Amino acid sequence: MKRLASIALFISIILISGCNTNELEILKTEYRAQFNEMYILGEPQLIDSYEKWQLFLESHPEQSNNEDNFGWDLEELFFEESVIYAYISNESSGSNRFEAEKAEVSDNILRLYMTRTVPETGTDDLATRICFFGIKNADIQNIKSVEAIINVKR
Repeated sequence: MKRLASIALFISIILISGCNTNELEILKTEYRAQFNEMYILGEPQLIDSYEKWQLFLESHPEQSNNEDNFGWDLEELFFEESVIYAYISNESSGSNRFEAEKAEVSDNILRLYMTRTVPETGTDDLATRICFFGIKNADIQNIKSVEAIINVKR
């Protein structure tokens, strides 16, 4: 009986440690870009250098709207220790909010959590919203895939 209890305890320790979720300390922001149907949608995009960052911003220009202005001013030093994951969403209404929430690593999978807030009444203009996650390289060394998880609030 003691042996069976020891085996059960050992298995539970392995399962608990194997399912460990690690919420990461991240930088996060979002903005409204000019709408474009040609953007890559539905998958996180890795930006791992200052040059790629500049190209991304140039190819996804900000929509001139005071409430959705972009707040980051990153320099080359940032990319010595960190990367950015960008997630682009074309929204059916400019009234929809799309916000970066958190990032977690579990089972070698990086999960990026975002929240879409859809008001009861909205505008009929299309909008492109982009969420950014600044993550330290040391926190994601062993990841094998990246997933985007979007929660919807109404």
